[in-house]
Amino acid sequence: MKAVLLALAIAFPGTAGAHDWYSGVTQNGSDCCSGHDCGEVPSDRVACRYGLCWITLKPGDHLMMPVGGTLLFTRKPGFSADGGTHVCIHNRIPTCLFVGGQS
Repeated sequence: MKAVLLALAIAFPGTAGAHDWYSGVTQNGSDCCSGHDCGEVPSDRVACRYGLCWITLKPGDHLMMPVGGTLLFTRKPGFSADGGTHVCIHNRIPTCLFVGGQS
């Protein structure tokens, strides 16, 4: 059991600590997190243009999208508290998006 926990900690470094700032955060009137659906993704996986953001995830990029895929976020992204790019996904729908720098 300890080996499994260690393997998960190595595979997903910083997930718990990075998740802390999502607690109680809302975006566009919706709760962002239900305790497990938010995570940091590589910034090059998000492209925003004309008020829309395409989130293209590869397998392993996000726990809620284990096989990857492309999602459409139709609202303005929020500012990331740690400068990273974060997305919250529930039932393959992005509920919140946070980007570093100006949003």
